[in-house]
Amino acid sequence: QVQQAMNLETGPLMQLGLFRTGSGDHLLIAIHHLVVDGVSWRILLEDFAAGYEQRLRGELVLLPGKTHSYRTWSERMGNYAQSRKLLREALYWRQEEGAKVKPLPKDGESGGVRTIGSSTSLAISLSETETKNLLTGTHHAYKTEINDVLLAALGLAMQEWTNHETLAIHLEGHGREEVLDNVDVTRTVGWFTSIYPVVFELEKTEGIAYWVKSFKEKLRGIPNKGVGYGALKYLTPAENSRIGSGMAPEISFNYLGQWDRETNTGAMSMSVLPTGVQMSPQAERAYVLDIVGSVMDGKLTLAVTYDQQEYGESTMQALLANYKKQLLSIVDHCMQQTETELTSSDVGSERVPLATFDKLREQLASSGSGEMVSMYPLSPMQEDMRFQALMEPQSSAYFEQLSFVIQGSLHEANLEKSLSLLMERHDIFRTVFMYEELERPLQIVLEKRYPSIKFEDFTGLTEDEIEHHVEQFKQSDRERGFDLTKDVLLRIAVLKTGESRYEIIWSNHHILMDGWCMGNVVKEFFYMYAQLCSGKAIDVPAVKPYIHFIKWLEEQDREEARDYWRDYLAGYEQRTSIPASGNSTSGVYVLEELHHSFSETLTERLTKMSKRHQVTMNSMMQTAWGILLRRYNNTDDAVFGAVVSGRPPEIDGVENMVGLFINTIPVRLGPNETADTFIETVQRLQQRALESEKYDYLSLAEVQAQTDLKQNLIDHLFFFQNYPEVYDISGQSDDQDFQVTDFQGFEHTNYSLNLTLQLHARRLRFIIDFNALEYRRDNIERVMSHLESIVEQVTARPDMRLDEIELAGEEEK
Repeated sequence: QVQQAMNLETGPLMQLGLFRTGSGDHLLIAIHHLVVDGVSWRILLEDFAAGYEQRLRGELVLLPGKTHSYRTWSERMGNYAQSRKLLREALYWRQEEGAKVKPLPKDGESGGVRTIGSSTSLAISLSETETKNLLTGTHHAYKTEINDVLLAALGLAMQEWTNHETLAIHLEGHGREEVLDNVDVTRTVGWFTSIYPVVFELEKTEGIAYWVKSFKEKLRGIPNKGVGYGALKYLTPAENSRIGSGMAPEISFNYLGQWDRETNTGAMSMSVLPTGVQMSPQAERAYVLDIVGSVMDGKLTLAVTYDQQEYGESTMQALLANYKKQLLSIVDHCMQQTETELTSSDVGSERVPLATFDKLREQLASSGSGEMVSMYPLSPMQEDMRFQALMEPQSSAYFEQLSFVIQGSLHEANLEKSLSLLMERHDIFRTVFMYEELERPLQIVLEKRYPSIKFEDFTGLTEDEIEHHVEQFKQSDRERGFDLTKDVLLRIAVLKTGESRYEIIWSNHHILMDGWCMGNVVKEFFYMYAQLCSGKAIDVPAVKPYIHFIKWLEEQDREEARDYWRDYLAGYEQRTSIPASGNSTSGVYVLEELHHSFSETLTERLTKMSKRHQVTMNSMMQTAWGILLRRYNNTDDAVFGAVVSGRPPEIDGVENMVGLFINTIPVRLGPNETADTFIETVQRLQQRALESEKYDYLSLAEVQAQTDLKQNLIDHLFFFQNYPEVYDISGQSDDQDFQVTDFQGFEHTNYSLNLTLQLHARRLRFIIDFNALEYRRDNIERVMSHLESIVEQVTARPDMRLDEIELAGEEEK
């Protein structure tokens, strides 16, 4: 009566019945499944028991705070179902639904309709000891969860019974995955359950280890634990999702968890009386087999519900008996394992085939670097640098070499300890970059790496000999380069050049970090060294690893970004360049560097102009450079490459992360009326830059693919450097027994021309790196003269029309 009295239209959907007996009071709580799920029952029973006991003690009923309402979640889920983010999952689900799965073998036919009345259930149970072994003694072997083991055992049993190559299951989950921003439903009552198809390959394999790991990896590869499938199937327009019409699994599986704590709470415990018929005998069942598991009173029970017209009792008993046998076999195997075997899901979200991952793991372990810590894709700039290293292994592009001169005492042990601490602190320094046999390149963080410090003593030589040996060492170090797949990608050399004088050569591959990081890292290194030398404690704030940035990148809408850049560069057909004065070098690079500075007066005029018109110095100089390119190439449309910092402010702690965040994006000074003024052009360029900032995470290769010019879009880089010097010599403590007295750096990109701007000592300074086989120094000097001439004119008259600007200064005229 309690259950049959429910009415979906008028209510009630919840009723309670109290039965008083000689053995005690029994409370029946009946709630329609439409408004509660398994997690809701846990919340309700916990709150009900807590409130009941509080009243028994004469206390006010105080319950934990509520989380967001079911209505809020439902509305937000409706919006999520229309998002491009969710639509990216649709391909995965279409592949699952498209799997070829044979029907289950049957003893008879149900006539097409399975009902509650024609069905019955059988169950098996493990002992308390067997259940304890399953729950606590199994998962260390392969870092599994309970569903991994239960389904792996079911797969073995089903393979023996059906001899099929695939197993399709509709898996039930709690559905409360964190896919909605700022929505918390951890203590919300409602029906959140997610049901989604999972297709397992029942490969003929030798050994339980591979079998268990393959089931685990399949389950880990399900997007957001399946919560998106129902949203796509029922809430997303069918023409967009194109799912729901494929293969329908004949088996449902639901592990309800452990109910001991919720059902035995002091004043209350689970009743032994039956709850009555929960569904009408005429109600239809959707599945051939419904399998439900739960732990009650310390014992695991697995029950299967089936139609008696389709199966005889002996068939189901044999299936369940084999299921139990396979489950205990897996438990026994796992308990015998003394070491943990990782799979790709343990170290990141990137899925790697088991055989490939095991081979990779063994290869890295042989180097003595311990276990993998994490594994994830490369950032766009990292991918460009890795490709460059692969194509031109002898090139010194993106090899970074810094040198510091230290005057004073030097403690070798403390120096080595400082480098070791630095590597322990930042994951990126323990990273290798792998690509062979992988679908896409991955960076892998290792548990430990052994830093390299080489010590050389050049004392006793003449000054000229010392200088020659130091330069020879630097050149040799650059030629040695780095193997991204196995080397420690940061090394230090200490060259003793005098009684109390040392030159430290710091070398790393640019794929590890950018210039902003370099300043922080070097500062940390010398801080650690100074603290160790003085015997003081090292106190540095915690930092987040680089993987947080990669995860952010993976969540961005690449399709939307491609659309933006396609529109931004539409109609651009001619590359604008600084004319080369030499021939193509076919990969040969002779690096030269030219320095140029604006006067303090001109720099001050630029600064005042920037403040007056609320534009950045970078925007003004990019506009001036664009004008120069347009004149050189006799066009009204110019595009050049610009380096952006790439640090998303929405990532907490991003300013202290160490890694490669920068990216290269195109900047366009598009066609406009020549009557436009310079400052109007700057403001328009700055506005477009703010729009581009939303999409500056897309790789240059993907951006170029949206254009007519493809990889010929740009041939040089423009970089406004707004971070501090790598090491602030003036900021050293007087207490330390060493002083850094000099600093030099070496680096170059794979572009033949790079223009870096810095505000330094009240002057705007330019560092122009170029390939001397393509550009002559006097031509580069002329380019800088023309750029300065443009800036002289527009700072004197910001409202000057573009067609009034002249390239040649008075001296050149």
